[in-house]
Amino acid sequence: MYIQAEIPWEKLVFFLNTLNRQGVNESRLESDSFPLLDGTTSQLPEDFAMRGQVWNLYHPADFFNNPSIDDEERSLELPSIAVPRTERCLWLAHRIASFNCWIAYDKMQKKFGLTQFAIELENRAKNFTIFDRRSRTVSPDNEDVNMHDVET
Repeated sequence: MYIQAEIPWEKLVFFLNTLNRQGVNESRLESDSFPLLDGTTSQLPEDFAMRGQVWNLYHPADFFNNPSIDDEERSLELPSIAVPRTERCLWLAHRIASFNCWIAYDKMQKKFGLTQFAIELENRAKNFTIFDRRSRTVSPDNEDVNMHDVET
């Protein structure tokens, strides 16, 4: 609720819709299960950078329990991780779209779109100056944006 107006929803939707889906397993995207990689490891290089961050709550509990991961190999950017990385991004986007608050997903067109609420947030954000945001002024006329509660 505190940062939703700071997220560039329109840019995020544009990014998601321009991702190359070649090789992506579409059935994994709508699954509730975290998309694990096929092969010897389940981690992407960025997983290790996020590991231990207080805001990182989306990895499964046993995700880092593989003791055979070599410290040098975990940061390799192999071409084979492009598809799993895309799947991970799209899987996360599907999770966000499932809230029906900020973005939506059209299964027929396989495209993401903005909700009316996200459009309203972005329009309001365009009217703020940096000073307004730092002083937590809601809008020039102090009118609140209608916030939506989201069940998790």
